[in-house]
Amino acid sequence: MRNALTIELLGVSIDPLSYYVLFAALLSLAVRVVMALLKVPERKSGKTRFVSFIDNLKGFGSNRQVDDYLYEELDDYLYPFYLGFIEFLSYPVLMAADLWSFIGVWLAFKTAGQWEHWKKSRHMFNRFLIGNALVIILSLLIMVSFVQGSEYIPPATGVR
Repeated sequence: MRNALTIELLGVSIDPLSYYVLFAALLSLAVRVVMALLKVPERKSGKTRFVSFIDNLKGFGSNRQVDDYLYEELDDYLYPFYLGFIEFLSYPVLMAADLWSFIGVWLAFKTAGQWEHWKKSRHMFNRFLIGNALVIILSLLIMVSFVQGSEYIPPATGVR
């Protein structure tokens, strides 16, 4: 018998949907914490590590509006958290539906969009790579357990 909070999408079902969404939010928060910690060594002089971590974690309050060589200090208004949440919701479904190419195309768009800034800051590019790797690995290891493929699609964690 199916749970009332089940959804079918792209030939796969998510059961239970409520836990799936909750875990996506928690994993997005965990990745946000890791990314804020990784940015701490690049803090401005005069800031303590803790203050820098909190500023990075909350995503706003730096009062910087100019997009210059200090691009990394701009407020992000938690957009990476929201984007990660959407990725945690969509990646496991795409993985279970064997649509990995959509993930690759999405990553290519994300990479191309920031290429000019990454020429100025290799640290930011490395954080980008780490963040995306975390989202993909956690999507595969944790989130895919909520997704069941149809009889036409082999399970993402099974032998191909």
